[in-house]
Amino acid sequence: MKEFLQAVSDFHAKRLSRVFRLLAETQMPCGLFYVRGAEELPTFLQFLTKRGIHVTMIVNFGQPLPDSPVPVVSVRKFAALGAKPGIMFISDGGLPACFQPYFAQWGIDSLYLEHPDRIDGLIEYYDAHLLDLYESYADYQDAASRRAFLGAMVHVATCNIGDFRLAPEPQYFLEGFTVRPGDIVIDGGAFDGVTSRDFLAAAGPSGKVFAFEMDGENFPACAENAAKYGFVAENMGLAEKTQTASFQRGENVTASCMVEGGNRTAQFTSIDDYVAARGLSRVDFIKMDIEGAELAALHGAAQTIARCKPRMAICVYHKPEDMWVLQRYIRSLRPDYTFAFRHYPVDVTEYLCTDSERALLRSYGLPYAIPGSGERVLYCR
Repeated sequence: MKEFLQAVSDFHAKRLSRVFRLLAETQMPCGLFYVRGAEELPTFLQFLTKRGIHVTMIVNFGQPLPDSPVPVVSVRKFAALGAKPGIMFISDGGLPACFQPYFAQWGIDSLYLEHPDRIDGLIEYYDAHLLDLYESYADYQDAASRRAFLGAMVHVATCNIGDFRLAPEPQYFLEGFTVRPGDIVIDGGAFDGVTSRDFLAAAGPSGKVFAFEMDGENFPACAENAAKYGFVAENMGLAEKTQTASFQRGENVTASCMVEGGNRTAQFTSIDDYVAARGLSRVDFIKMDIEGAELAALHGAAQTIARCKPRMAICVYHKPEDMWVLQRYIRSLRPDYTFAFRHYPVDVTEYLCTDSERALLRSYGLPYAIPGSGERVLYCR
C-alpha cells in the first residue's frame, strides 16, 4: 500500500503541467531532440515556448534545419558539449526515444510529448479510478509486476521515459506464464507471424499454433511464415462473436482496429466458435494484441477460458481502463488465476527500423528497443 500511495503522490507532484511551470519559473535550459522535417519545427518550438520553456538547443542526427531560431547540434557533438540541458524533450516516440539512456548518462530526463493535450484528461480519469488501479496492483504478487505497473501509471502524468520499468525477456515469454512444449496456442493479432513462429518453436513438434491476422494487407507475410514454419494462419480477427465487420486501417500497419464505419472489412470469429469448429479438446495459451478489442475477444473466449484455464498474455495498453477491466473480467471467469504484469520496449530487431537505423543504434551501444507507453502485458496462469 505504501508503494502505491507514493506512486499516486508522484503522479500528481511530477505531472507534466507542474514540470512546465517549474521549468518556466527557473528558466532551466532545455533541449529538443528533433528528427522530423524542418517544416514541422516551428510547431514543436511554439508548443514549448508558449509554455515559457527555455529551449537552448535542438539535437538531431546531423540534418540541417534552415532558419532554426536556436542552435542545432548533432548527437555526435552533443557528448563533447560542456553545458548540457537539464531536460530533453523527445519529438518522436520511434528511434529518438531509444536515446533516453544516452541522455540519462548525464542526468538528463527525457520527456516524450506524445499527446500533451490529453494528459490532464487522463490524470482526471485515473484519479476517478484509483480504487480500480489499486485493485489490480494488489493482485500482483511479485515485486517486478508491481514496479512495472506503477511505472506505467506514473508515466501517464509525467511523460518521463525514465519512469518506465521495462522487462528484459522477450515480450510474451515471461517464465512460468508462457508457451510450453506440446501447447495448443492461439495468437491473436499475429501481424507478420514472427511471434507465432517463436510460439511454435517453444511448443515444439507436438504443439500447434493458430495465428489470427485480420488485415488482408498484412496477412500474406503471416501466411508465408506459416507455410515456412508450420503453424496455421487465419485471415480473421478475434471478436465477441463470429461476423463480418469493418475495421480501420491507419498509417501504422500494426494498429488496425475493428470499428463501425471503418475503411476495410474483415471476417471475425470468437475463440469459442473457432475452438468448436476445429474440434480442439483444449487451449493451453492465448496471446492477444488486437488494438482495443481485447475485452470483446475475451467475452468470445469465456467458455474456453472457464473450461481450460489457458495461460494468457493479454495486452492492456490500448484503452486506459484496460489496466483494470481486463484483469477483473478474467478473474470473474476463473478466480484461481494468478496474474503478472510486464512492460516491454518495442523490439525492432526484425521490423519497423531500417538496417541503417539499427547500425546507428549499435554505434551508440543502444539496444534495438524503443521505450514507449505501449506493450504492457497482463500475464495469467
